[in-house]
Amino acid sequence: MLPSEYLAQGWCQHTNARSMGGEHTPARNPNAVKWCFKGAVYAAGADPSSYLDKALELQNLSAEPGLQGIRVANWNDRPLRTQTEVVALAWRVEIALGLRPGAETEIELRCLAQVEPALELALVN
Repeated sequence: MLPSEYLAQGWCQHTNARSMGGEHTPARNPNAVKWCFKGAVYAAGADPSSYLDKALELQNLSAEPGLQGIRVANWNDRPLRTQTEVVALAWRVEIALGLRPGAETEIELRCLAQVEPALELALVN
């Protein structure tokens, strides 16, 4: 599974992952049912460095080497952040990194935005 697929199943803030009961749990724990952006990257076994660097680039954010995870976690944990925004960023990263075969542009996200209007907001932010 890709990070966006974990995030679409369940999303959380202020921890890498949560269990069904809401407890903090490691991202790769089989009991995890919700993940933050960074936790979903770990759960999927994706390359954290390239994935987090691309996420920062797409959000026009920067971070000192080694601090990418903290910067992405702060973005994920912002008040009023939505699951839709987080999933949309994960999709954009996966498209940019070539992890979504046949998705050379953001066309798939734009199609989804017709079904889920909140995605359009995530595309422009």
